[in-house]
Amino acid sequence: MKKAVSGIMLTELPRPPEMPPEAPKPTPKKRRTGLYIGIALIVVVVIGAIGAIAYFASLDGFIPTPTKPIHHIDYFLALKKDDSLQVQFALKSEELDFISTDGNLQLIIFDETTNSSLYETEFTIKKSDFKYYETLLDKRILAYQWSIPLSDVQKCISYGTAKITFTATNGKSCSDTDEYVTLPKYTEEETEQMFENEYAASAKTVDKDLTTEDFQITVLKMGMFSKYTYLDLERMFRVDLKVKNVGSGTKSFSVYDTCVVTTAGLQYERSYYGTFESGDVSAGVTKQGYLLFDDVPETASIAKLTIDEIYIFDFEKDETYTLMEMYENMFLQSAITVQQTITKGDFSITLVKVGHFIHLEYGTWGDEVTEFRVDLKVTSIASEPEYIFESDILILDNVGNQYNYEYGGTLDLGEIYPGVTREGYVLFPALNENANRITVIVTDTEYPEDIVYEFTVNL
Repeated sequence: MKKAVSGIMLTELPRPPEMPPEAPKPTPKKRRTGLYIGIALIVVVVIGAIGAIAYFASLDGFIPTPTKPIHHIDYFLALKKDDSLQVQFALKSEELDFISTDGNLQLIIFDETTNSSLYETEFTIKKSDFKYYETLLDKRILAYQWSIPLSDVQKCISYGTAKITFTATNGKSCSDTDEYVTLPKYTEEETEQMFENEYAASAKTVDKDLTTEDFQITVLKMGMFSKYTYLDLERMFRVDLKVKNVGSGTKSFSVYDTCVVTTAGLQYERSYYGTFESGDVSAGVTKQGYLLFDDVPETASIAKLTIDEIYIFDFEKDETYTLMEMYENMFLQSAITVQQTITKGDFSITLVKVGHFIHLEYGTWGDEVTEFRVDLKVTSIASEPEYIFESDILILDNVGNQYNYEYGGTLDLGEIYPGVTREGYVLFPALNENANRITVIVTDTEYPEDIVYEFTVNL
């Protein structure tokens, strides 16, 4: 605990609502009450004329201190004056009389923004330490005052809040608070560095990569982070990110639709206060910064990070993948393996797999849709280039429905040279829920007669 410095003259405090300074106490040779009152009045007039507040040292025996229990604290202030913080308070009874008594005093000053302690002191004071003062409105008050060097008080971000607690010897205790106490402040740069240091000490190192055709995405570390915004301290979840363009040419990388999901299944969206911005990234160039997420609980454990709804970091399973890879894995787990080959005419065609397929409507963006997918492998066995088209593929089901080819698959047919194989999938509308058998029909339009490849699959 730090010791309070007592005996500071109250003239160092500004006028109301602050208290008056202590004037030198006269040393009377004889008890001449009338004379002392006259002297005191002269002191008030003279000092008041020059803008000070006088201490009535000679009135201690004239105005007796009521012997009543303390009820509350009044006139509590902590004011910055030059290089010190001057503190004052008074005690009052339930009948609002000023009183003084022996007791223990505790003062705590904390940062209004971070709620962290900036200064603490505790010491005992005696009844005789309370002195009479006069306010600007000529009101006499019985109070105690002392001064604290500002060098003993830590810096704050905005303002301080002072809380005083006085406990009398009979155990009776009362408290009061003074808000918006002016204290030395951190500069903006000091505040930012302090928050960075706190994050660096508490953040979890991740160093997890996700590499695609165009980008290498690295989550460096993550954890709770303090940020001062619009005069408010906010605690956010922070993810440090590094993105390198490993492809050719300039590519656009977005973090617009980005979220984290906790192990409790709660999702939190990206805030706009982060330093990583969406935009173009030139070939070979690396962008780095951090993302922030609002309202994430301090105790939350992050299970998954999804960047732009595409790039997924699954921390629980220690996996990284794209949304398209996730859809592909889901299809492979539920698809029906066929592996049936028909060879005739100019082509050898293999029906590999079939099944319903969830994906984004336009490949890497758009709404999530469900379609029926057919995986094929087509090899030319002709002696010269021949043509076959994915649009000449259709499906018939056993409840009388026909499904025609839809755009969006990966199978690219057309002109195929001898010995060349094309693999991929074609998409169709989702099947009728009552269908339990389908026929996949591939037609090679030839003159004078088409060649038809039919594959029947039980669902």
